[in-house]
Amino acid sequence: MRLTERRRAALGTVIGMVGALLLVAGTLYPQYQPSVSPFSDPEFLHLPPLLQWFRMAHAALFLGTTLTLLAWWIVRPEVGRELPYPRITALWSLPYLLAPTMTADAFSYADLGHIVQTGHDPYATGLGTVPGGTVDPSNDWYGVFAPYPPLALRLDQLMWNLSGGHPYLASMAERIPAVLAFVLLTVTLPRLLRRLGAPPAGTAVAAWLFLCNPLTVLNAMTGVHEIVVLALTSVALLALCDGRVLGAGLLVGVGILVKQTAAVVLLPMLLHVLTLGRQRLWGGARVLGGAVLSFVVGTWWWGWGYGWVTGLSASSKALSGSPAYFLTVLSEEVVATAGQWVPTVVLGIGAAVAVALVIRWRRDPWAAGAVAATVGFWSLGSFRPWYWLIPLFLIALSRPGARRVMSCVVTVAFLLLEGVLSNYNMPAMGMPQTIWVCWGLGLLGAAAFALGLPWSGTREVAHRTRRPVGVSGEGRASTTIPRERRGDE
Repeated sequence: MRLTERRRAALGTVIGMVGALLLVAGTLYPQYQPSVSPFSDPEFLHLPPLLQWFRMAHAALFLGTTLTLLAWWIVRPEVGRELPYPRITALWSLPYLLAPTMTADAFSYADLGHIVQTGHDPYATGLGTVPGGTVDPSNDWYGVFAPYPPLALRLDQLMWNLSGGHPYLASMAERIPAVLAFVLLTVTLPRLLRRLGAPPAGTAVAAWLFLCNPLTVLNAMTGVHEIVVLALTSVALLALCDGRVLGAGLLVGVGILVKQTAAVVLLPMLLHVLTLGRQRLWGGARVLGGAVLSFVVGTWWWGWGYGWVTGLSASSKALSGSPAYFLTVLSEEVVATAGQWVPTVVLGIGAAVAVALVIRWRRDPWAAGAVAATVGFWSLGSFRPWYWLIPLFLIALSRPGARRVMSCVVTVAFLLLEGVLSNYNMPAMGMPQTIWVCWGLGLLGAAAFALGLPWSGTREVAHRTRRPVGVSGEGRASTTIPRERRGDE
């Protein structure tokens, strides 16, 4: 028996909130908390010995991941009234307010704010080395210089000041910019889709695929920089659709000042501008010039220069499922100097593959940008699950059909599981085994994403034979997410 829309929304909301609570509970295991966190003391919550057992924390993390994915699937768009996705997303977000979940990056951000506030150069002062900070010596990032551009560091400083210099409260406050950016995304994404010609049903699919996605919700409430970058990107794309090409480029440059990954958005923007007809080359030059101008001026204004390049070289220290990390660790067992050249080789191969895919997908700018960004991120020394939020956002703009949507669902599932393993290394497995498992999950996620894309889709893109998302051939609302149009149709 099919559930009514109201009951389906209620069921998905409850299951999602239970899953989020389990993720928070698993994260609060004392072994996973830095010393500045009150939860690092096993007696803080007065838990019985059984609940302090690390296997209970792992069970909570895996069960929570499963439940959040199940809840996301339950509330998928179907025929009938549109589900209240903003309300569902808001309720799913509430448990994450209790503590930074699934990552300790918020504590690193707070430490950077402390470094800047005390007058030190963040590009020459290691994390945790200034007294009163939030990074412990046992942290992999201890002593590493800041890898972020200056605007991100200024935001970290602002959050440190708002918390009154309290280490734990500053870590909690680091989520404020991301939460505000996420709220902005819920407003701008539907407007952007309408500007790009998506029907109402397509807007619902995009809202479910990106805004209601557990990967997006989790990382928005954790405070990662990608959410702020995507909010700026959505405003930039709205400006681009309104013909304000230079303003769009300037906004992307501001996003790059927050995190370098924002630069990948320039590719689909340039491809989109190049399809507009007359003066397309001049329009592309204005987009690129605006981004470079705002980035250079912002870097000069804050006076720290480009020292973040040094901090980026330490990214391979973090356990991840990226091919570069895996091959580096594996080859170092044979050649001691492999860590100096293997990441460069993998990155070069990834760049070549990305260029080839862009040439093939040039008529579908948003899908081309998503594929190129996915290949590029997977070629980095440290691929983190939240990096994939930018490709996911671009896929949501591409008016995806059923096959592309399902590839995203499977990829998100693998990324969440890989995130659990890479952030919370299981003592029973050991580091080498965890590397293999992370690499396997990353490879399966990449395969799921690749197999879900219509590789013979040049003709499909050119003629737009794919039906609009959520609309049948006769113009009526379809009962499910539509399937990709087969080549013989």
